[in-house]
Amino acid sequence: MTSIYEKNPKEVNNLKIIISSLQVKGCTENELYYSSVKTYHETSPSAESAANIGQMAFGKGNYNEAIDYFNQATQLETDNALKANYHYGLANSYYKIGKKQEARENALKAVALKENWGDPYILIGQLYAESSGECTGLTLPKSIYWVAVDKFIKAKSVDPLVEELANRLILTYSKYFPSKRRCFLFKIFQKETPIQLTVG
Repeated sequence: MTSIYEKNPKEVNNLKIIISSLQVKGCTENELYYSSVKTYHETSPSAESAANIGQMAFGKGNYNEAIDYFNQATQLETDNALKANYHYGLANSYYKIGKKQEARENALKAVALKENWGDPYILIGQLYAESSGECTGLTLPKSIYWVAVDKFIKAKSVDPLVEELANRLILTYSKYFPSKRRCFLFKIFQKETPIQLTVG
């Protein structure tokens, strides 16, 4: 198969044969398969092929490359449910490279396109929870965990499939809530101190 690819790497029919053969053999993690799929996408781009490459790149830890292909997938796709999946792929890829604002934006796009999906809310909650050290301007720094837990509650309220994970995260992060005494001192219970947070 490698010799066929190297002989004429952009020959569409050869690429189809290589891709199909490797799929049948279960060799989809093979570097030749990866190269062939990418080359085939260049000659015949589609949202599906872009997303597949994005997923493979993500699996290899090539997050910037994954971002490139997931972006292509969102631009080529017309089905909202599928486009939501690709935005979620983008969100996870941005999360992996520490770009929290971009991760949050794409997670929000995902839930806007696909209702009753809890995974993006879980990711948003994790982004807030992991930003606790960056919120130095808050009167109560630990109050960011309230926002994170709100997202986990939202996730399980719209999607039973994430309920178990959401409950574990709620249990984990609710331990870090500000104490009642501290909240009272800052009149949080009277809602006299608004909290505004931005991830990223």
